[in-house]
Amino acid sequence: MEPAYLPRSIKGDRIFSLIIPTYNEEKIIRQTIEKVMRSLKNFGNGYELIISDDCSKDKTVEIVKGMKKRYKNLRLIENSVNRGRGEAVSEAFLKARGDILAFMDADLSTDLEHLPSLASYIQDGFDISIGSRWKNRKNVYRTRFRMFTSFLYNNFVKITFESKIDDHECGFKSFKKDVFLDLVNRVGIKESNERGVAWDTEVLVEAQRRGYKIKEFPVKWKESKKSEIKILKEGIKVFKHLSHLRIKYFKDDIFRSSNQN
Repeated sequence: MEPAYLPRSIKGDRIFSLIIPTYNEEKIIRQTIEKVMRSLKNFGNGYELIISDDCSKDKTVEIVKGMKKRYKNLRLIENSVNRGRGEAVSEAFLKARGDILAFMDADLSTDLEHLPSLASYIQDGFDISIGSRWKNRKNVYRTRFRMFTSFLYNNFVKITFESKIDDHECGFKSFKKDVFLDLVNRVGIKESNERGVAWDTEVLVEAQRRGYKIKEFPVKWKESKKSEIKILKEGIKVFKHLSHLRIKYFKDDIFRSSNQN
């Protein structure tokens, strides 16, 4: 396990923007914000925490609004339509003040001890930094079924897109701001939840095609009891989206090759 380490220069005008996308998280959001804010104190004053709410139907937004009075570095973005985690993250990144942009899941499945590493690896020269549950499985706790589906999914992506990433879907990633702006310009922001959880994969595949430097580091991770993703339904949506993406890249590569000749 690689040790987490503190960012060296998140100070002055530099800002670390951390996004937590939410959807019906009223049971955990207060505790999540409190824990994350304690961890972010190590960043000095150069940080902001943005809750990007994906049109929750419960009291998530109401709770966050109440907590904004307590935390000056806490911001809230309310999305009027439910479009999925990736779109909520993208919208927040575009409105973030930081030059290092990161996001993590609200259930805190990834241990917060790794939070500083999201900034530090970017400061070391990487364009993207991502947590991985496959770099060291001894510190990962999840059901055998979820482990198996993750294995199948990640290997499918590796074969289909020639990806060098081991874990495409861990909700713990950071980007240089200019790199993300380039990537979001290429993958777009959808008006509906059509790509589901495939957003992370599409961004990482596109990043590799553009030649960006990606640091994948092992994390301690524990599956949340609130894991409500419907595997079959979501799997069909993701497979459909990635199939269309593979066809698009195939056509792009043929077009590029013909122009070079």
